[in-house]
Amino acid sequence: MTIHRDLNPWRIRLAAPVAFSTAEQLKEALLDWLRSGQDLEVDFQEATAVDVAAMQLIWAAAREGRDKGASIRVRASEDAEKAIRDSGFAGALGFPEVGGLMEAGGAVE
Repeated sequence: MTIHRDLNPWRIRLAAPVAFSTAEQLKEALLDWLRSGQDLEVDFQEATAVDVAAMQLIWAAAREGRDKGASIRVRASEDAEKAIRDSGFAGALGFPEVGGLMEAGGAVE
């Protein structure tokens, strides 16, 4: 997994397989974001696979962010969308339904 972070606006781009072995790196990036108090976009458009550990981290961060007035939006590749849908995270806080972009509050753009 490769993480690219842009700070203005906050964006985390994840490339290649996003797996349990790299969850700590993702967790640190999400914790940095939470300290910022800004909205975040997580970009899975270059991800070839996403495991449940990464999705759980994003969901937990979206919940924390919501409580602090910030939101997460997830952009997903077709492979990442399939993983999100198959794992039951489609439409969950911070995740797209299918084929779109959804804010943690649930509004589709």
